[in-house]
Parts: sequence; structure tokens; C-alpha cells
Amino acid sequence: MKPNVLHVAAKAIIVNQNNQVLVLRQSDPTISGHKQCHPPGGMLELGESIYDCVAREVEEEIGVTPKVNGIIDVGEWRAERGDTRMQFVGVFFECTIEETDFELQNSEVSEAVWVGLDDIDDAGVLEPAKSVVVNFLKKRSE
Repeated sequence: MKPNVLHVAAKAIIVNQNNQVLVLRQSDPTISGHKQCHPPGGMLELGESIYDCVAREVEEEIGVTPKVNGIIDVGEWRAERGDTRMQFVGVFFECTIEETDFELQNSEVSEAVWVGLDDIDDAGVLEPAKSVVVNFLKKRSE
């Protein structure tokens, strides 16, 4: 079905010392992709810079302020919530964090999971985030 809403989203690719990327399990049962994973991030607010958006969303979702290092990829996906059919254009940023003691935003996130190339297939990471993460981790290990 054709989308009836367009959103711009910012997503954070955060890597730990074990070359694993942080993904969050969705807890909102009203949106498609419920119980699947995606990197921290969310929708751009009108008038907000995309860099401020990714920092704000990471802080809202995990309670940690990231350092935003730069854009690494752009992707597109679709989701549904009731009669709303959303199209997203997502900008993926490489980010770093100092703390790993997360305070999860329970209304949207049920779990924080670190995934690497060896277990990303089992984690239920949504596309295009899965492909972005795989490509990013492969480039880091070259």
C-alpha cells in the first residue's frame, strides 16, 4: 500500500570495544516491527537539525548522551500504525558513548542488545538497519 505519511529519522550506530553495535528491541505493540530491533534513534522534529535529532533520540531512548561523529549511510523503510502507513528516510550516524549503564525508555524500548557480525541474523534487526550495521562492521574489520 502507498504511504500516507513521510518521516525523516536519525539513527545512531554505536559500537563497543568488542566490535558490536547497540540495537534496541521495540516494545510498542501499535507499530509494525514490534519486538524486532533497530539502532537507537527516531524522527526529526520540524526546525531541528538532523545531528541534534540523533543526539536527542539516543538520550531519550537509553539515557546516555552520544558524541555524533558523522553520517555513514542513508536508508529507507516503511512501517504501519493502525491506518497510518509511514515511509521513513533514515540517516545513520556513527556515534560514540562513554557510559553503558542504560536507562531504557520503556514505552518504546524493552531491551538493549549488542550484536556483532556473528549474531546479527538471530537478533531480529529490521532492514535497512541490518544491512547498514553489517556493512559498517565489515568495513571496520578490514
